[in-house]
Amino acid sequence: MTGSIRRIFFFVALVLVGGGSVQAAAIINDNEAVASQIQEAVEQAHDTGQLSVLGREIAGIRLIPAFYTDRRFTPAWTDEENINDLYQAIFRADQDGLDPNDFHLPVISLLLEAATETPLDAEAGASLDILLTDSLARLVYQLYYGKVDPVSLDGNWNLKRKLFDSDPVGLLEQTLAGHEVGQLLEKMQSTLPSYTRLREELARYREIAAQGGWPVVPGGPSLKPGMTDPRVIVLRDRLGVSGGANADFFDSSLEQAVKDFQTRHGLDSDGVVGPATLRDLNKSVAERVDQIRVNMERLRWVSSERADLAGEFIIANIAGFTAYYFRDWKIAWQTKAMVGKPYRQSPVFTALLSYVVINPTWTVPSGIKRRSIIPNAKKDPNYLNQNHFDLFDVNGKLVDPVSIDWENVNPRNFPYRVVQRPGEDNALGRVKFIFPNGFSVYLHDTPHRELFGETSRAFSSGCIRIENPFDLAEILLSDQPQWSRENIDAVYAAGTTRTIHLSRKIPVYLLYLTAVQNFTDGELLFFPDVYNRDAAVLEALDTPFSAAKPFSDGAS
Repeated sequence: MTGSIRRIFFFVALVLVGGGSVQAAAIINDNEAVASQIQEAVEQAHDTGQLSVLGREIAGIRLIPAFYTDRRFTPAWTDEENINDLYQAIFRADQDGLDPNDFHLPVISLLLEAATETPLDAEAGASLDILLTDSLARLVYQLYYGKVDPVSLDGNWNLKRKLFDSDPVGLLEQTLAGHEVGQLLEKMQSTLPSYTRLREELARYREIAAQGGWPVVPGGPSLKPGMTDPRVIVLRDRLGVSGGANADFFDSSLEQAVKDFQTRHGLDSDGVVGPATLRDLNKSVAERVDQIRVNMERLRWVSSERADLAGEFIIANIAGFTAYYFRDWKIAWQTKAMVGKPYRQSPVFTALLSYVVINPTWTVPSGIKRRSIIPNAKKDPNYLNQNHFDLFDVNGKLVDPVSIDWENVNPRNFPYRVVQRPGEDNALGRVKFIFPNGFSVYLHDTPHRELFGETSRAFSSGCIRIENPFDLAEILLSDQPQWSRENIDAVYAAGTTRTIHLSRKIPVYLLYLTAVQNFTDGELLFFPDVYNRDAAVLEALDTPFSAAKPFSDGAS
C-alpha cells in the first residue's frame, strides 16, 4: 500500500470515526440523480455482461444488478456506520493475508476524501455506492471461499463449498438495514483453530519484519556441537540463545535450540546446521509471511465445509507426513505417514471412511502393473509366485503364470488381474482403511515400516501409509464391542481377510499444508514444499482479483 493511500486512510478514518463525522447527506446531495446513474450502470451490465466503475472491474456481475434492481436503483450506502465498518474491514483485510486493493481501497479512499470537502455529484456518488457494494461482496467471498479457486490449481479438488442457504440479495439488504456489516464479515472469517493460529503468527512475523527481520547466518562448513566459530554468534542471535563470554562456542543449549528449530521446520533433528538447516534459517521473514498467507488461503478453501469439520474426522497432512484423528478438534490419535512420491503425488480431496479390512489383498493398479509387475515377470516368470501374486482372467479364473508366453506379452493390453495375497509382504500391510474415491487412494499399513524413521517420507504411489494402523482400527471400532483390540489381533493372527464396516461414516481430509499449527502444543510448524505447490498459490493470491461470482450459488 502506498504512503499516499495510507495517509488518505488515516484522514478518512478520522473523519468517519471522530467527532466531525461525515453525515449521510454530505456524501451525496441528490438521491434521485444517483439512482438514475446506478440504473444506467445496471443496464450496461445487463447489455454487455460486464461492468466497470472508474476503471475498476466489478466482480459481482450478477449480484449487483439484482441487488439494485430489487431496491429500484436507490443508493444503498447512505449510512455512516455501514460505510465506516466496511472501510475499516477493507483496510484490515491484510490481517487475513488478503490485499486491500482487491476491495477498491484506493478509489473508495479518494471518493470518501472528496466527500469530506463537498458532496459528490451523481456520477461519483453512484460509482462510490456500487464500489462499496462490490467491495462487501468481494470481502465476503474471499474471507469465506478464499481468493483463489482451488480447482484452477488442482482439477482433483472435490471439497464442495456452498455459501448461503439464504438469498444473497436479501442478505445484503438485511445486513445494511441492520447495520451488521461488521458482524457479517466476522461470521465469514474461518473459525478453524489452525486458521486463527496462522492469523496470529502472520501479525507476529510482520512485526519481526518491521523491526528489520532476523540475521543471516553466513555460509560455510556445517556447524556442529562442540565447535568454536564466529558464525555461532550469529546463529545464537538468529535463534535467541544467549552465549555469555563464550558466544562463539556451540554448546548444548544452542544444540537444543537448533534441534527445536529443525523439528518445527520438518528437518532432520540432529542439532547440526548443515545445508538444509542453514537454508531454512536464512529464509527471509517475507518468505515466511508469504508461506503463512498461502496456507491461510488453503484453510479458507477447507473451512467453508466447517459443518463437517466437527465431531470426529481424520486429516492427513501430505506436506507434514502426518495423519490425525480428531474428536471436536482434540487429537485422539496421530501417527507418522508416508505420502506419494513427487511424480506420484497424493491428491487433495475429501471422502467418507466406511470400512476397515484386516489382512487385505492388493489388486495391483494398471499403472503399477504396467511399470513394475509385467517387466519383472518378463525377466523371471517365478517373480509372481515368489511375491505372492495371483493372476485372474476376465472370468475370474486363476491362471498359472508359467503358462503365459511372457516374451509376447503386451504391457498395455494385459488381460489379467494381478492380486497380491494377504501377508507380511503385502503392499498394503496388515490393515487398510477405505473411503471410496475416484483416485484409488486410502490409508493403509506397509511392509516397509523402517521408512517411518525418515524425516521426509514421500515414498508411496499416492496412498497414505500410516505407522500405527491397528491403533486407529481400535479407535474406529471402539463402539462395536465384538471388535475389541483382542479380537482385531486374533483376526490378524489367523491370516484371513476380514472386512469390518464402521457404524458411521467418518470424513477424511487429505490436505496439503506447509505451514500449520502443531495440534498438540499450538506451535507454528513449517514444512518443506515437497510437491512445489506453494508458488502457484502465492502467484494467484498476488494477482488482482478477477470477476468471480460472489454470492452466487457456485460451489467448487
